[in-house]
Amino acid sequence: MKTANSLLRHYLSSFRKPLLVTLLVAFLSSIATILVPLSIGKFSALVFGLSGGKSGLFDFLPSEFVDTVPHFLIFFFILLMVKFILGFGQRYLISSAGERLVNQIRIDLFEHQIGIDMSVYDEKGIGKYLLRYSGDLKSIQNYITRGIIGFVVDLGLLAIALIFLGLINFQIALIIILVLPVISVPILLLNRKLNRVSEIRRNKRSNLLSFINQRLIGILTVKAFNRHKPELQKFNKRSQVLLHQGLRYHELASLIYVLIPFMLYSMLGVIMFTINKWQSSGFTIDKGATLAAFFLLLSMLPVFRRLLKVPVVWDLGRISLDKLARIWTLPNNYAQKKDDLILVQPRVSLQGLNFNFGDKPIFKGLNHRWEGRGIHLVRGNVGSGKTTLIKLLLGLYYPQEGQVLIDGQSSAEVNERSLRKSVAVVSPDYPLLGRTVFESISYSRKASKRKYSQELLDKLQSFLPLNERLQLTHRIGEGGSQLSKGQEMLLLMVRALLTKKEILLLDEPFRHMDGQMRKHFYIILQELGSSKMILLFTKRTTIRQLTPVSSCSLDTGVSRRMLLKKAG
Repeated sequence: MKTANSLLRHYLSSFRKPLLVTLLVAFLSSIATILVPLSIGKFSALVFGLSGGKSGLFDFLPSEFVDTVPHFLIFFFILLMVKFILGFGQRYLISSAGERLVNQIRIDLFEHQIGIDMSVYDEKGIGKYLLRYSGDLKSIQNYITRGIIGFVVDLGLLAIALIFLGLINFQIALIIILVLPVISVPILLLNRKLNRVSEIRRNKRSNLLSFINQRLIGILTVKAFNRHKPELQKFNKRSQVLLHQGLRYHELASLIYVLIPFMLYSMLGVIMFTINKWQSSGFTIDKGATLAAFFLLLSMLPVFRRLLKVPVVWDLGRISLDKLARIWTLPNNYAQKKDDLILVQPRVSLQGLNFNFGDKPIFKGLNHRWEGRGIHLVRGNVGSGKTTLIKLLLGLYYPQEGQVLIDGQSSAEVNERSLRKSVAVVSPDYPLLGRTVFESISYSRKASKRKYSQELLDKLQSFLPLNERLQLTHRIGEGGSQLSKGQEMLLLMVRALLTKKEILLLDEPFRHMDGQMRKHFYIILQELGSSKMILLFTKRTTIRQLTPVSSCSLDTGVSRRMLLKKAG
């Protein structure tokens, strides 16, 4: 079972070497960052004669590098250039590490989501998981870059800075060590409160996104039944709740934002007050070293600020990781290790099939058997379970009791990918995907597939005038929105036939066809029946233009074998 911690360990370990390189560059960049303000102490000693026992921090350099102001300035600008290069490398490596890690998470997440059991989506809907690709992935990216890598880098930088401060002025370093915990406590408490408000806010935002997704999917219902006012009222109510949480979040965030610099500059005030007291008491103060310490301390203020803010990043990142971990616990058909389906003869049978939606029974003890190639009528009125049976035959649903057998092999015991290599479906419930006709009907985008695709497309629309026929380059709109119902059914049929699968499931294929198109498809289906098993799901009891080999009713559970009529 995947947890937030196991997910994090897995992805961090997979990028171990780049992360180590990043930390090494960050360590060198930290040294350069500290040396820049310290060098100002050396400059003060050279220009103003502010020297003392602890101002020789650059004595490890050859004396000709820092013995005169011109030599020192050359060294200073070289140091700045090194800091620039290392700083760029540090920032780029940290950011790119976050992008690469999140990209891999995004790929794995989508792969898992498209394999999730359909019953999960039927119960919870699709929109519930959309936010995972926006807010949650961004939080995880911040968690990795700022909460882990950035935190380690800043902590190391702070430790190095305190060591240098101790060498320059032990008393100032001691004051910082004592004061930091005091100013951190109220900020951490506020951060914890901010985290609780943030979690509620994100849940409300996710619910609102799901609401929008559902209403836009059902936009025809909203318009056709004049539901725009009640739906707008519902939206406004949810939006007001989100607004309240957002205002509360920004109230706390603003307080933390101004409190952090206030606390840090208060710490500087304490240090200045202490130094003044020392000087008033007659203590000797190394002015150059003290000035260098102040510059170093000022340069560390952004580091203190980031470290005090990092608990918010941790909390938001942990929430998002927990949500992703819960998604990975959902049943995934593709992740299960099963044997492949081996289809020798096109045979399909239902044995004692029971299937319910909640408390509503769809099938109870259903038994049917279809054998051999040809057209098999599967009749049933609305609510008889035709759509559900198609999903059972495709391995999208599993029997709760009984079996669905494909050539004697249980659909629940074979690999779903291999099952669907033998079974294709033609139904508007399985929409077209892609921008053009070719993208929507072909698994492959290779140019070599275009010729056969166009030939098959032309064959199925040969009843149309040339100027009315679809071409592979024609745009179809999102989900086929620019197509007529007849054109959509045509492309759904072409898509299924291009897969060259032996079992074909047709869901009311003639519903949106005009007379000419219907007659043409009767001929096409009769031809296909010689090479494929076709299960034709329909409300009609007979189709006189077709010669089915069998017919069964989902309403009565009665099936009978039909004899092929002799030609002539």
